Amino acid sequence: MTGLSAEAVPQSHRARWPVRVPLAWITAIVSTAVFIAAPWLDERLVPAGWLGVAAGLVLATGRQGWRGELAVLGSAVLAIALAFHWTPEVLADAMRTSKLVGFAFAVPIVLWDACRLALPFWVVGRLCRDPRQAWLPAGLVAVVDEAVIPGVFPWKLGYSQLAWPATVQPAALAGPEAGTLTLSSAYVKYKLDHAYLGANPDPMSYGLNGEKNGWYAKAGYLLPNMPLQFFGRHEQWKFAKLSGIFNQKV
Repeated sequence: MTGLSAEAVPQSHRARWPVRVPLAWITAIVSTAVFIAAPWLDERLVPAGWLGVAAGLVLATGRQGWRGELAVLGSAVLAIALAFHWTPEVLADAMRTSKLVGFAFAVPIVLWDACRLALPFWVVGRLCRDPRQAWLPAGLVAVVDEAVIPGVFPWKLGYSQLAWPATVQPAALAGPEAGTLTLSSAYVKYKLDHAYLGANPDPMSYGLNGEKNGWYAKAGYLLPNMPLQFFGRHEQWKFAKLSGIFNQKV
């Protein structure tokens, strides 16, 4: 009978842990969660939320497959738990029971919203390898995700954008005497089923009031103590037919 020493056993046949998580990945998971949760803990930390989203994209695209998706889920669970750390206590008070029972009810709620938060990162983890190319797909999935899938917490990836005006408004930085920034835009399209292409078209189907589409954007500064605003405006139009020229751009 021939025996085999431990050194003779192939490396692939040796007993080992099914998953080994490096310290660097644990640090990335925790730091991503802290950055994403930061704006909910203090609105002055809005830029940290942007860093959290960027770190999440790096995390999702850096290790693809179920390991990367599990890392993203872990970070999302931690982010929700940090942002809404008061949930077990509130549930316990509402049900007039112990905090342990409140915690038991909070776990599935946090897990549900964490899956909702992680979904955009899961999608880009499957589609992209470069985090710089993952911004747009992640944003589009987040918009659909937040609009279609119900959530328990008032959580949105766009929260940082909702809080952004408070960061850029002069009044928020220097008081109400600093004035207010304004931004507006609109898009319009008048469609008359290409009536201007007929043999004897109606004059109202083309020209300034005929078939056309266009948009404008306007940015302004409103003075604090008087009804006076300085602004800049840009607009662009495309007319079906103007001055005898088809598809005239102005």
